[in-house]
Amino acid sequence: MNNLQANLCLLAVTLCWSCEVAIYSVIPDGVNPFAAPFMVLMQEELGFKSCA
Repeated sequence: MNNLQANLCLLAVTLCWSCEVAIYSVIPDGVNPFAAPFMVLMQEELGFKSCA
């Protein structure tokens, strides 16, 4: 892996993490704790598929 590939991987991880934090912050408190990660995962998957 060269420097460009490593930097792109780091950028992708950073964007995923920041999106996850932002999404978790707007989930209401009444949502089942087991449903919240699933909702975040689905939103991230849809976001990545729309970018590809």
